[in-house]
Amino acid sequence: MPGGARLGWRWAPLRSIARLGFALDWQTTGPGSDVAGQALIRADGVLLEQVSGQASGALLAAIAPDLPFSCDMPLNIDLRRAAIGGKAQGFTGQILSDAGTCGLKAGGVATAVAPLVAIAAQGPDQGSELTLAPQGQRRRKLIEGSVSPEGHLRLRVTADGAEALPFASTPGGLVLETNL
Repeated sequence: MPGGARLGWRWAPLRSIARLGFALDWQTTGPGSDVAGQALIRADGVLLEQVSGQASGALLAAIAPDLPFSCDMPLNIDLRRAAIGGKAQGFTGQILSDAGTCGLKAGGVATAVAPLVAIAAQGPDQGSELTLAPQGQRRRKLIEGSVSPEGHLRLRVTADGAEALPFASTPGGLVLETNL
């Protein structure tokens, strides 16, 4: 993987039979990263469960290389469930960051970023609500969004978010919609 990260996995045959898919335990390690979890791969999607550990901005760049910005900050991951594809898409868990910097890949000045918390809460058959806020100020939403059970992702960078994270939005905010 880019950035020196390594991904390893081990097949879980009993879980594969019980859950009617290809089940595995996985772990990625690298500079500043050690994240592990379980995965279930089916023809209609991927389910990640019990994902936890520490990651760096290099892992974010490896997962989403087309983002127009990059970040250098430690992340603490605790995702109980992340489903992409299938009938019940959504996320449950949280990701905490320590202070760090982020900036546009095309150049420019890096922006200092205070510790953040990303929370994903899922309601039964209702999809997920996503929030990114400063730690200790969870009501001050920088980014809010949702993932429908059908996989429609909608993210809105608020005016506060555009000010705090200028590398992620135009002034005043931004709305992004796509299907997973």
